[in-house]
Amino acid sequence: MAITAVKIESGSIAEDYGLQSGDRILTINGNKIHDQLDYNFYTADENLEFEIQRKDEYFSFFVQNEEFASLGIVVEEMQVRKCTNNCVFCFVDQLPKGLRRSLYFKDGDYRFSFLHGHYVTLTNVGKTGLQRIVEQRLSPLYISVHTTEPKSRQKLLLYGKDDGLMKKLRFLRDNEIEFHTQIVLCPGINDGAVLEKTIEDLNFLLPATRSIALVPVGLTAHRDGLMPLKLFDKKMAQNFIYESEKWSDLQNLTGDRLVQIADEFYVLADLQFPVVDYYGEFENIENGVGLVRNTLDEFEEASGNFPDSLPQKRKIHIATGTAAAVIFEKHFLPKLNRINELQITIHCVKNTVFGDSVNVANLLGGKCIVDALKGVDLGDLVVLPPDIFNIDGLTIDDFTLSQLENELGANVRSFMGDYDMLWRGID
Repeated sequence: MAITAVKIESGSIAEDYGLQSGDRILTINGNKIHDQLDYNFYTADENLEFEIQRKDEYFSFFVQNEEFASLGIVVEEMQVRKCTNNCVFCFVDQLPKGLRRSLYFKDGDYRFSFLHGHYVTLTNVGKTGLQRIVEQRLSPLYISVHTTEPKSRQKLLLYGKDDGLMKKLRFLRDNEIEFHTQIVLCPGINDGAVLEKTIEDLNFLLPATRSIALVPVGLTAHRDGLMPLKLFDKKMAQNFIYESEKWSDLQNLTGDRLVQIADEFYVLADLQFPVVDYYGEFENIENGVGLVRNTLDEFEEASGNFPDSLPQKRKIHIATGTAAAVIFEKHFLPKLNRINELQITIHCVKNTVFGDSVNVANLLGGKCIVDALKGVDLGDLVVLPPDIFNIDGLTIDDFTLSQLENELGANVRSFMGDYDMLWRGID
């Protein structure tokens, strides 16, 4: 195994030693280099010995880097390893046809779990991978547990055999690797007594277990040929929240609540969201745990600086998912309506890409927005959810901001926490 230097920066240490673009880095200090993570880990040393391959030639060189300066080597990006499971609730398997190709790829790479907080099951991680995690201190990891009971786990993951999850987690704990865990709850499969045992097992793994996030299963309208699954309804969500108080005394190493319930349960149940202390350091916010509470508190703080009146009338339209629309109307709209000359309209946008049961704002496609707002007098500005566009500026169904503006005949912006945009304009 080796990685390729795709670029050598001008004036760099690597250029001084004669490295060239296309050179293959075989080892650093005798350690085989498989990917960018290896490269970053093993170059964090003062004394570095490289073994290099250039076409059919091999050579070595030694670098003394006492100041830990950049070597000026840009290496190839890591290729994401594919998930080897066939989870019965996998969102990828529920995608409609016609979306961009990358969305159908199932990520199951523990390296990206460490780097970016991706949840992985560890089914494709063997002894070598576990040893690498420990050696390179890839902590914390984000692990999709779902259940620790082997038969239920096989039923959920359709992996075909017991993957030895608890043995792997004990190995990580014994070697001081921490992990956040999530359980996607499928009624009748991994709730009830199965969930009780899973939480008991994860609590046993303290102090390594930093959190247990309980998330309701999400189902799209595109499940033809897949295992029938049940959604949580309002009554089920209410009962689950009440019953979850039995775990309220469980704490992680820092004293924060160990078991945390996803926001969607509270939306389904139409119950008040927990106070800020419930979420500790908000370490599961990207998993939909505490996002609403954090947003409500940020709005409350920002509202202290809202103007009493605007110099001229402004009409703002906020388009968001069905779950967030209810929260906006209940918690945001009353205070915004107190501002003279500001008219706010909330649009509850149904998900026409995935189906009505998918109610989160960040999975709205451009088509959903157009379907909901086409032909409406949209005034001065349309405000969209913050995560509706990816890093390339595309919605999940490949609409750009410019396309949406052209389709709607209006100014459109994604909300990034700047409430002043509602009254100062978009310039």
